Amino acid sequence: MPDTFSMSLVIIGLYHAYVFLKSGKKPALLFFFLFSTLGLLSKIPALSLFSALGIIVLIKEVTVKRKMVLLSAATASFTIACLWYFYWVPHLVETYHYELYFPKGIIEGIKEISLLLPPALKKFYFDSLHSYIAFICFVAGLFFIFTSKKKPIILGFGLVTMVFMVFIIKTGYIFPNHNYYIIPYTPVMAIVAGYFIARIPAKYRYILLCLIAIEGIANQQNEFFINENQLYKLGLEGATDQVTQRDDLIVINGGQNPQDIYFSHRKGWTCENEEITNPQFLDSLIDLGATYLIVDRSKLNTGIQSHTQVYQDEHYSIYSLKQQL
Repeated sequence: MPDTFSMSLVIIGLYHAYVFLKSGKKPALLFFFLFSTLGLLSKIPALSLFSALGIIVLIKEVTVKRKMVLLSAATASFTIACLWYFYWVPHLVETYHYELYFPKGIIEGIKEISLLLPPALKKFYFDSLHSYIAFICFVAGLFFIFTSKKKPIILGFGLVTMVFMVFIIKTGYIFPNHNYYIIPYTPVMAIVAGYFIARIPAKYRYILLCLIAIEGIANQQNEFFINENQLYKLGLEGATDQVTQRDDLIVINGGQNPQDIYFSHRKGWTCENEEITNPQFLDSLIDLGATYLIVDRSKLNTGIQSHTQVYQDEHYSIYSLKQQL
């Protein structure tokens, strides 16, 4: 998933924005533009952290000219991202008829999330940092931020939170059901937690950090091992190589998740079982250039009667769409 590296790129961009504001060095401005633009193009929720740039209007130590130059570069990054998501992506959907994400209306999104409030809240108090201790530090950090009355810090936190909340609402039920949607907000929670930790005596500070690290690793120890019931997918590329070429377009019953396409090292379509068992639907993909159908037998263990089977093993069946029975 691109969430982590999209945020990493924006963080790198924001660092160079800081360098430019402090020194006025033009290479820093260029790096800000490049990294921020790449981050936003990787995944649009990175825009939430990018919005923190709004705080520069309150920083009196920076000249107006330098602020305007940086905001112009930020506007250029934002414009490129808008062209990508609101012009190019709709064109791709219209051309290839595959849409992985379906944004909700504001009212619809709020209704869907309200029905899943406990898992939605869990994304913040646990899934974000995987540490209850870290979350307590985050809450304490919020107290210090708002009692400090430092307007730039409060504005920055408010802007990022507001933009992120818009993304949450637009995802609807998706946010409570997918852990990775909290990733764009995780750096913010970590910074706020750090704001509190930096204010306690050093000897206790490092003890607290060690406890957070130990708890965080312990709560994610299952991530160090591959799920055994998914190991068979590692053989998909080898099975596909038996009968197809790398430039062949395939169809596979992977549902909405494109993971199987990636493991096959091919291009093509990932579809639902009902779609691949529909001869008319398959014909429409054949007209678009599909040449082989791969069936994950753990998801569909019945044969495809309309086309010739050219390969089968314990996990996959492959049919030639060039040969119709």
